[in-house]
Amino acid sequence: YETNLEILKEAVGSGEEIVVASGKNYPDSLSGSPLGRGMLLVADSLTNEQIAYIRNAGISKFYILGGTGAVNKTIENQLRNYASVERIAGSSRYETSKLIADRFFPKAKAVTLVCGTNFPDGLSGAPLAMDSGSPIILVTDGKHGFARNYVKAKGVTKVYIIGGTGAVSNNLVQQIVA
Repeated sequence: YETNLEILKEAVGSGEEIVVASGKNYPDSLSGSPLGRGMLLVADSLTNEQIAYIRNAGISKFYILGGTGAVNKTIENQLRNYASVERIAGSSRYETSKLIADRFFPKAKAVTLVCGTNFPDGLSGAPLAMDSGSPIILVTDGKHGFARNYVKAKGVTKVYIIGGTGAVSNNLVQQIVA
């Protein structure tokens, strides 16, 4: 969390929007990684150092990624003391990743699919997603409906698959893009 704050101090200017995600688990932060915004990682409560940073940073808006099981209501209420807050959360990590894509990539013609049960491949693919202007959507066998709906609704013409067939199977990709 200290390293995260030091990065934010260097990378985020006054008046910017930042995303807030759990630092205890990866799915929501992974889905938010191609957004091009600073990301505050939190645990069960804001630390004194995080509060001091927020108080002085001049953040214009916070986007909380994930439900209250990931970033609790206490943190949300604390953030409201400093700027407006919008929570983006679904019933699962898979729906949340699709909702993040809807919110921040409403006209994307590309999508980046990554395994929703492990993070290394997806983390490695975040720069590609950011560079291509595509969201990261989490998928796994039996959990691909949200990705399929996004691809269909947006008329996606380019799909990046991050990881080998053990992470994102060819069958899974076919179910999403068919």
